[in-house]
Amino acid sequence: MKGLFYDPSRSLKNLHINPLKKALLLIGDYYYQQQQISSSQLTDWQDSIEKFSVHNQTQYELDPGWLAPITIEQTLTIELTSQAQVMLEAFSCFCLRPCIERMDWHSVLYAPVLQTSMQSFLSSRLTMKSSDRKQDYAPATADNLLRMLRGVAHHAWLSESISVETLQRIKAIKLPRGSRQSSGRYLSYTDVDQISALTLAQSNKIKALRDNAIFWLMYESGLRRAEVIGLDIGDIDLYLCKIRVMGKGNKERHVPFSKSSDLYSAIEQWLAIRLQHSQNISSFFCGVNRYQQLTVQRLTTQTLNDLCKHIHQLGFSRRISPHDFRHSVATNLLRSGYDLLLVSKFMGHSSITTTQRYDRRTDDELQGVTPGR
Repeated sequence: MKGLFYDPSRSLKNLHINPLKKALLLIGDYYYQQQQISSSQLTDWQDSIEKFSVHNQTQYELDPGWLAPITIEQTLTIELTSQAQVMLEAFSCFCLRPCIERMDWHSVLYAPVLQTSMQSFLSSRLTMKSSDRKQDYAPATADNLLRMLRGVAHHAWLSESISVETLQRIKAIKLPRGSRQSSGRYLSYTDVDQISALTLAQSNKIKALRDNAIFWLMYESGLRRAEVIGLDIGDIDLYLCKIRVMGKGNKERHVPFSKSSDLYSAIEQWLAIRLQHSQNISSFFCGVNRYQQLTVQRLTTQTLNDLCKHIHQLGFSRRISPHDFRHSVATNLLRSGYDLLLVSKFMGHSSITTTQRYDRRTDDELQGVTPGR
């Protein structure tokens, strides 16, 4: 439940309580119809579920495996909505500790079979729904699929379901190498100026200043979505013009910016609003309601996706994503003549190979790049 403690101020979008409660009520009714529980037990069951409230359980802790597995001799035939079924399965996996132990990992995680299955799966071509064209899996997609299977094998080994020899054979599986052009779309300063103008024209002026600061932050600092929403008020230093960022792998870095930049101006305006309206909110970017009041709720990565979609609806010429801003800042730095290693450190990449994939310079810029004596 995104943490072992119920917290009313935390976003509960990843756990919809009502479908889960409905599913559990149907389970209780089914057991009563099968005469496996009494009428009083059913009443207690229904009361405990219906009266459950996140706000009344702030100090209640759930430990994985707190519900012992129950052996049922017959198959349950209960009609559930798809949403209730998903929630019930997720809840069951959380409650039942031996779920991973009941899986027959030896028949699945057998290296020769796994390699053959992967190659057969990746060689099949995907039919696009919009047309008759067919599209291969990109090499990065294939690599991600294999990486996920290796992760499953690693956890199976940790649970002593497979041997270390089987794990090493699975890790030794190799797929054909290849590459594709990055899907990131380049945004120029003219594009971001237009995005900024559309953002500031919104009727909710407080939200407009916040969104404008977010867009300039993503464009001139190249922060990832999770890094943007993870910023706290103390991570921004306007005096030294540095942003303290906690990136992937719990790696800390400091991203500089200029006092003459658009980012400095946007952050300065939003910071004035933040300090004026509330000093009890830790997150740098917080929610803004329709009454132009700040809320304690921290933004989510989906919020940034929605902001980009909203800009297109406001009149921007094309669809954009938060990651387009990150691709663009890497391209701008490389165009300015900074070497690849410096750009890699600025972006928080652990390898310069990743930074190379962010380069959106066009083939036209290769004209005139010829070796001389």
